[in-house]
Amino acid sequence: MSRIISVETRIVDTPILTEIKTTYGSWSRQSHVIVKITTEDGTYGLGESSPLEFFTGESPDMVKMVIDQILTMVLIGKDPFDIEALLLAMDRRLPKNASSKSAMDGALHDLVGKLLGIPVYRLLGGRCRQGLITAATAVGIDTPDKMRKEARGWVEKGFRTLKLKIGIDPKTDEQSIEAVRDAVGKDIRIRVDANQGYSANTAIQVAKNIEKYTPEYIEQPVPAWDIEGMAHVRRSVNIPIAADESLYSPYDAMRLIRAEAVDVFGIKFIKTGGLARAKKIANLAEASGIECVVISPIETALGTAAGAHWALSVPNANVDHELVGPLFIQDSYFEGIEIIGHSIEVSDRPGVGISLKKNLF
Repeated sequence: MSRIISVETRIVDTPILTEIKTTYGSWSRQSHVIVKITTEDGTYGLGESSPLEFFTGESPDMVKMVIDQILTMVLIGKDPFDIEALLLAMDRRLPKNASSKSAMDGALHDLVGKLLGIPVYRLLGGRCRQGLITAATAVGIDTPDKMRKEARGWVEKGFRTLKLKIGIDPKTDEQSIEAVRDAVGKDIRIRVDANQGYSANTAIQVAKNIEKYTPEYIEQPVPAWDIEGMAHVRRSVNIPIAADESLYSPYDAMRLIRAEAVDVFGIKFIKTGGLARAKKIANLAEASGIECVVISPIETALGTAAGAHWALSVPNANVDHELVGPLFIQDSYFEGIEIIGHSIEVSDRPGVGISLKKNLF
């Protein structure tokens, strides 16, 4: 048995190739906290957290500090195969800080996969599908004409599903959705994300006005805390409803299920605390007839690969996933996953199949 002897962290910063605009504002750079967990025999696993402070309240510096000063002590000397026990121990030591635990969880899964010589999707239950399709996820809030042009550009690159950011002004949002539908035609799937931008009543009116443009679903139309409002929206409209900011834990999943508030769970590992906790959420969703979609917080190839392995292993993850981080950033650190057209090519190499292109640790 090879025990964990070290945990190292690094923060890397990547430029975003296309500025992203949402109800939270816009940003042009993304920071990533990379974790390396090493065992006595020299085998190591890599994990990533690309924190979004407006989701979990954790900055990159905070994530690094929490791992270096608190969570590392939980792992040193332990058996890396005891992933559930280690995650529970981290929860007991620090109840929140999901983004920090996400990087640790990812590194543990990568490490154990390498120790066993198998890909991570096999650790998570094996393949439920042979391949993954990606959605173009960041047609950001802008004028209808600019959103139309951006959407058309993604379709020309081969994408068949587009995600439009809305939620600031209902009238402009409706005009933008109309413009995009007109530009891409009826065969392209469109999903829209309000990022908590509406009240329940406004969300209902917007949904009824855009129903003729056949959106796949509306993501987080109301504030995260307003589960009753989200359920009211779902009962009142004919468009499926997805949760993102309302969903962090299995306990949140149970609240949403009991309220009959959603049709789709948006999975961000920086919110769930990693792959293992997200799998528990997916199990609850499967029992409730709810689909799961992985949403990337603009990760490097490392975090994208971990998300792809997870999506391969989940029976109720049949939608196009939002795993396009490497298309948005200048990632000079990792290689091992490819996005060709709208398809993700997942490696069968041990762990998540990602290797370092340059010396990071």
